[in-house]
Amino acid sequence: MSWLEILNYSDPEKNTAEHSSKLRTTDMFMSFLKRKTPFAPRELSGDVKLQDGIRLILQTRAEDAEAFAPGVISLEKTSYEALLNEFHLSFRCLDSSSAVGPCFWWAHIGGHLELIFRKSDVEWKGNSRGWEMMLSYSFDTGMTSGYVKAMEKMNFNAVLDDLVLCGKPVSHPFLLVVLTLCNELSSKNDMEQRAQRRELRKLDDTLTARYTMAPAPHYGPETDPELDNLSKMIAVCQSKVLQKRPQAWQNVVDNVRKAATHFWDHIPPEDRSVELIFVLWYTFDRRARKKRSSDTEDGQHEANEMSKIEARIMKQIRRRTGIKVADTFPGAGNPPGQA
Repeated sequence: MSWLEILNYSDPEKNTAEHSSKLRTTDMFMSFLKRKTPFAPRELSGDVKLQDGIRLILQTRAEDAEAFAPGVISLEKTSYEALLNEFHLSFRCLDSSSAVGPCFWWAHIGGHLELIFRKSDVEWKGNSRGWEMMLSYSFDTGMTSGYVKAMEKMNFNAVLDDLVLCGKPVSHPFLLVVLTLCNELSSKNDMEQRAQRRELRKLDDTLTARYTMAPAPHYGPETDPELDNLSKMIAVCQSKVLQKRPQAWQNVVDNVRKAATHFWDHIPPEDRSVELIFVLWYTFDRRARKKRSSDTEDGQHEANEMSKIEARIMKQIRRRTGIKVADTFPGAGNPPGQA
């Protein structure tokens, strides 16, 4: 377990950004929550004041595939309860643990804007790619407090490194959310979709060239290892194509935009001039995000239809040749590992 703290002061030379892994005991954990020694607020001289910041408890190296199962928490009960209470995090996180796929929830309660952003995957082949963050922004102090949990294979620390680099000039409560969205909806996702469509076209060519003629009666083999392997490859392609559903992510983006607009409407007018990250986020979302989701959805639909057609071709080959093939197609339903 580690911690991250970014504090911005009226004097920029006092700004700090620290990311450490020293919360090895419960006492250290509680000291960080309550800002006690060695995490106590620094003494400030003159007119220097704390303006804003972000303080996070991190568990980004989870390896247990059940870490994101419904009702599962990765801290001791007393520590988890203290975390929610001290950081003013929403208990709704326990309800959202049953959600599969990307999920974003927000609420303005009292003087805090509470955010929950998570992506939980069904375990597939012993692996999970889940992560979650719970954040709470105080309108009184400008501080964002939160908890982040992620599977080690997600390499979520890359997002946190970006947060440290971006967080010094402005600590915005949606900065971590936007960085995570950019990571999930990067061009890498589009490239993966294209790669799967190319793979499906290769499989289509193989099926057409290999099985255009039916074997003579009673002379065809009862099983065909190559056909069985092709069946599995098509199933895997379809599963990978459906792992990132564009519409689900578009719903997340819409909810984030609503929450960001609510935040903008409730901060003092004098603070809006320094919220550059919000302007960048809104411009990026308006110009690119919807188009990217729409384009990705079109590509995913094409690849999904291709895999369904090839699945039907495989079934026709089975009926025509009598070759026994393992039934590995996901079909019309959602495959394991969908997000």
